[in-house]
Amino acid sequence: MKIRVDPDNFDKVVVYGLIVVVFIVYSRVFSFGFVNWDDANLVSENPFLKDISLNSFSQLFVPGAIRCEQLFIPITYCSYFMESAFFGIKAEIFHSTNFLLHVFNS
Repeated sequence: MKIRVDPDNFDKVVVYGLIVVVFIVYSRVFSFGFVNWDDANLVSENPFLKDISLNSFSQLFVPGAIRCEQLFIPITYCSYFMESAFFGIKAEIFHSTNFLLHVFNS
């Protein structure tokens, strides 16, 4: 049995196929908590995410301001800051955002 895809719709089939594959692979993350690798330093115990203020936000752009920081990733920190400001520090919110970023990047 051969499956034939109209050449005009090939791009759509690929895009929707990738979205389905990403959803299948990453859908379990919604029930996961934070891991004991770098989530404590970057998210759950990050004092700049617990204190939502202009000073905390500005500290995200200072290299080395976050304890045990190995990477300077200010755009990622801004995403974490917005998530914690709107929803609090909840693993399912952080995982959902990461999931959506993977879907849109595929």
